[in-house]
Amino acid sequence: MHTSASGSDVRQRVEKELGRPVGDNVWEFVVKMEYVPAAIDALNSDDDEEISDTFSTLYKAIKGVERCGTDAAAPTARARTVTEPKELLAARTKAVSALLAADARALPEVKRFRAEVLNGHILRPEELEAWIEGQASQDGPPTLLVTENEEGKTQAIRVLCYGLPGEAWQTTKPINIQGVLGRVRREALRLKSRYPWSESEAVNFLLTGGIPSIGAHVTYHLSCTFPSGGSRFTMEVPIWYDAAAVLRVWRQGRKSLLIGKRLRPIKPRIAAMIAFVCERLNEDGRLPGGWQAACSEWNERQAACPEWQYADWRRMCSDFKRSERSLLGRPMDVELRMTGGE
Repeated sequence: MHTSASGSDVRQRVEKELGRPVGDNVWEFVVKMEYVPAAIDALNSDDDEEISDTFSTLYKAIKGVERCGTDAAAPTARARTVTEPKELLAARTKAVSALLAADARALPEVKRFRAEVLNGHILRPEELEAWIEGQASQDGPPTLLVTENEEGKTQAIRVLCYGLPGEAWQTTKPINIQGVLGRVRREALRLKSRYPWSESEAVNFLLTGGIPSIGAHVTYHLSCTFPSGGSRFTMEVPIWYDAAAVLRVWRQGRKSLLIGKRLRPIKPRIAAMIAFVCERLNEDGRLPGGWQAACSEWNERQAACPEWQYADWRRMCSDFKRSERSLLGRPMDVELRMTGGE
């Protein structure tokens, strides 16, 4: 019976190969950087080429940490300050956000709006909601927009989006587009088209001077049918994001689609086997004759390439299921379970 590999198995193999023990602080560092989880996956795959490539990378990482040191790996004689990439990104975000807000404050239309609507004095954040409620009462009934298409008429009330202090979600208020709040919305939309701000951020900036924080915008296009491998997401990131920041956004996006952080390589043999199996699935997602018959046929077709053959149909089924989970996020059909026949 095959036993799943563990972190201890990986460490024993590494120390045997290196001919010496690996310090706990160094080991903790390579675990944190996900070199060890990748090695565990490689051992569980029983793919010699993947094992060789993954462990070669792990050996280089360990030697690099031992040679160069890290906060977790080795104390140095000279004290040093290490700034994490996320802290650098936060500092740059703060600086760029402030510069864009300063640029917007100098716009003639912004200065004119604040002079005419706010008497030259912006609101305090805690005054925002009461001011909007009071102005909505003065402006009159909300504007009802009516549109007509092939399906008939639809009605919608125009609203203003804004944010309240301490709340993550935006708030909406029905407005009269001919009133002051209608002007607020129009000015905010102009700012939105000029800066990477949302409508609510632009409204808050206009009325309170709040500085919108610039960051990455990620849009997810989820597959409505299943698999997550058929889904897509797009990223819009500021030009000043560094590669590490873009990679973090990408990883978070993949994780939200229920796919692991590491994108495992797929071997030509596995890709060919997956295509072979999928071609034989019937309309119910079943393999006529079961996995044993499919494995026999596969081996016959690979007579000229013995290294691609399977000694056991269970291994073929296991490779298919493991790769399927890695590529799609979850199994395609419960009928592809590990059974020898129908």
